[in-house]
Amino acid sequence: MAAVQYLFSKRRSAPPDCTPEAVAQIDFYRNVWFSGQALPWLILGVGNLSGNLNVWSVFRLGDGNPFELAFIGVILALVWGGAGWCICAGGAKKIVDLRLIEQFGGKAGNYTERGVKIIAGMAMFAP
Repeated sequence: MAAVQYLFSKRRSAPPDCTPEAVAQIDFYRNVWFSGQALPWLILGVGNLSGNLNVWSVFRLGDGNPFELAFIGVILALVWGGAGWCICAGGAKKIVDLRLIEQFGGKAGNYTERGVKIIAGMAMFAP
């Protein structure tokens, strides 16, 4: 699914008032976003192909399988790292200025930094 979203995202044109530097930043954040979406599933796939894990054992976390723990750990790290970037490191301003929500397939709208920070803060508790 991440690959399909990535391809659709690449087909979207950058906002008309973007400089070449802004277009390069949009491409960078697009690559980071979709790589982050694929990474936990790659870990799960390696565990499955190596024979140490079957797909359904992810629902039994009490087994302590290292691939399951890595899967959950990477997801938590990505969510908390992304939220921290949005809230503390100026990521919300980048998201609003570059219109990254629209570039990554979200609904076009008038997003504010405060709104992005609120959503990022709520995402920290969602996984």
